[in-house]
Amino acid sequence: MNEKTEGFRRRRQEPPSPGAPALGPGEKGKSLLLSPADEALAIDERVRLMRDGVFNNASLIVAGVIGIVLVPIMLHGLGTESYGVWIAALSLLGVVGLFDFGLGLSVTREVAASLDRKTRGEAARFVQAARNAYFLVGVAGAILIAVLGLPLQSGLHFSPASQKIAPAVFVLAGVAFLADRLLTFTMAVLRGLRRFDTSNGLAIIWALWRAFGFIALMKLGAGLMAVMVWQVLATGAAAWAGQAVVSKLETEFRFGWGRFDWNLVRAHLPFGIASQLTTIAEVMFGQMVPVVVGFVLGSGWIAPFYIAQKFPAALAPIIWSTAEALFPAVSQHQGEGEIARTRGILEVGTRWTMVVALPICLVLAAIAPELLQAWVGEARPASVLVLRLITAAVFVQGVAAPSVQMLWGRGEVRTLLIVSTSLAVASLALSLVLLPRMGMAGAAWGLLLPMLLASGTYLYMASRVCKTRVPDLLRRAADGLLLPFLACLAATIAIQRLSRPGWTGVIATSLGSGLVYVGAFYYSGARQEELLFTRKVLAGPLTLGYSAYKRLHDSLARVGGLRG
Repeated sequence: MNEKTEGFRRRRQEPPSPGAPALGPGEKGKSLLLSPADEALAIDERVRLMRDGVFNNASLIVAGVIGIVLVPIMLHGLGTESYGVWIAALSLLGVVGLFDFGLGLSVTREVAASLDRKTRGEAARFVQAARNAYFLVGVAGAILIAVLGLPLQSGLHFSPASQKIAPAVFVLAGVAFLADRLLTFTMAVLRGLRRFDTSNGLAIIWALWRAFGFIALMKLGAGLMAVMVWQVLATGAAAWAGQAVVSKLETEFRFGWGRFDWNLVRAHLPFGIASQLTTIAEVMFGQMVPVVVGFVLGSGWIAPFYIAQKFPAALAPIIWSTAEALFPAVSQHQGEGEIARTRGILEVGTRWTMVVALPICLVLAAIAPELLQAWVGEARPASVLVLRLITAAVFVQGVAAPSVQMLWGRGEVRTLLIVSTSLAVASLALSLVLLPRMGMAGAAWGLLLPMLLASGTYLYMASRVCKTRVPDLLRRAADGLLLPFLACLAATIAIQRLSRPGWTGVIATSLGSGLVYVGAFYYSGARQEELLFTRKVLAGPLTLGYSAYKRLHDSLARVGGLRG
């Protein structure tokens, strides 16, 4: 009996993992659509990886919606200049926040690595040292923001009224930065504990609480100083609440001050700094392209290119966040004896990211002309081509994103730094060559072609670490997706021809094609863990509703008993 037949026999005869829901009569045949990773990963772990990827997008989406809603409210309430001062202060806060020596990833990695240990003393000592380092970075950053605010206000040509309050605004921005560093540290610990539900729930509550405060202040006619004070209080409260949650989840990582151990922090600096440089290279890679377009073609081409790449650029963080759930899972199993489990995590993550990204990128590329026409009133052929090319680049990047997270979790950060830096340099050089010859589409090709090479490199390096081959990894990831892909494509074309122009047609095409894809995937290509995950998602509202009903019923029964 060969290895493939033996593996098939084992998967068919072995009972499901304890606690896993039984499949329905019509789903039993689908349970055979299992990957070789199943023998290394229990089904509950595979479902957890998918669930964490979905949870990790929740706060990103909510924050994006809140940001869009707040813009007109804050602009109208503060006025153009005060709103600009606020944006300048927050932008400076974000720039300074980029330089934290990569401590967040180091904390997440060490906490995750300690999950399978009997004692977590070593990880707890590093977490305490990192907490002290975060506090020191926060204090230094706060001072830097307050000091930089002085030349910035003159350089931005504030009015005399704004100049009077600008120093206090930047001082408060510095205090908010300190609170934000403590909140960021808390989020790193929660991600290390693989509590993506808790970390994203905390982030959503903070975003809503902050937004409600801003809206209330605008209704009361408050000014910029009140807004900055609320920014400090809301962020500080979120940091305190996060530490309280961590203390309840894991007492070893609870908040507490102690001696700052520089040696513990220094041991993690090579990984952290290399990770930070990798992140900076990726940010530059995405942000520099419109500037290059303006430099080569003229400022009149910046806006058309920026508009064309806006939707794919907004999609990229969603796909990336889906893959980020793999980082603590790989860090937890980074030992040399757990290559099989790491390979399982890589296979499940690559497939799930592909499952999520495939329909979104397909529909976005297909409706590009209708979307641009409905959004900005025109759909230039060059803009349509740019949107489609960058969508393809986002999809290619998404397929390789789990490999990036796997390499990060295994500590292969030098490889990531080399590839990401090479990607940014190659993209810049190719764009400079192609822009004069092809117009703004040359910049999109300058993104896509290096991304293909970089993604292939990431996949190759990750496959080599996991002792598998890239074709095998991609074949297992794409298994069962052909029919859903074709069904989604056919539905997109059909709905496009039947729907009316404008936002109605764009929304109808997106929703209709998405539903067709989900249905075809569920009935033809889903694996056992994906079926179970889908059933849990569908049963979630019923479970929450029943739980709320039980609590209300028990409360009323207790009240009735007390009255009796």
